[in-house]
Amino acid sequence: MPVSFYDISVGTHLRGLKVLSRILDLAKAHAAAKNIPIDELVEWRLIEDMNPLSFQVQYVCKVAKNFLKAAAHLDIPVEEDDEKTLTFADLEACIVSTNELLSGVDRASVEGNEDKTATLPEASAKWGQFTGVQYLLGTNLPNFYFHLVTAYDILRAKGVELGKREYLRPHFASFVHN
Repeated sequence: MPVSFYDISVGTHLRGLKVLSRILDLAKAHAAAKNIPIDELVEWRLIEDMNPLSFQVQYVCKVAKNFLKAAAHLDIPVEEDDEKTLTFADLEACIVSTNELLSGVDRASVEGNEDKTATLPEASAKWGQFTGVQYLLGTNLPNFYFHLVTAYDILRAKGVELGKREYLRPHFASFVHN
């Protein structure tokens, strides 16, 4: 069975967003059970010089959207990177809006873009040009997973009861048919 560009891009991002949503739900329950103010979680970090949970969540969403613009060549609004303080609810809303955006993408609008040049002006100036699939596999998905796993690791390190199952289940659940 051939693998489609849509499935390895949009499908993968959607599954990752399910993971992120699930681990934030567990973090919210943890905060309630431990009487931790929910908005304290947005500043949790693994170590002092790493970006906080709020950055990790925002970046997962940003990377998914960047794929749509750069490699699928879809005209989506560019979000401003402002320095405002985010709440936990803002992080949840970011995931929901990104999920809605990706869920609304027509499969046909992505297919066939794997060999087209990705539009990455800043990266192209430094490293040259990439095809859509080179961009997806070489930088987009590695960044997506890095920040997704970092969010998971932050929550796990802070005591949220997460295991491998919470991370993997949303990935493979869509492939299991019972």
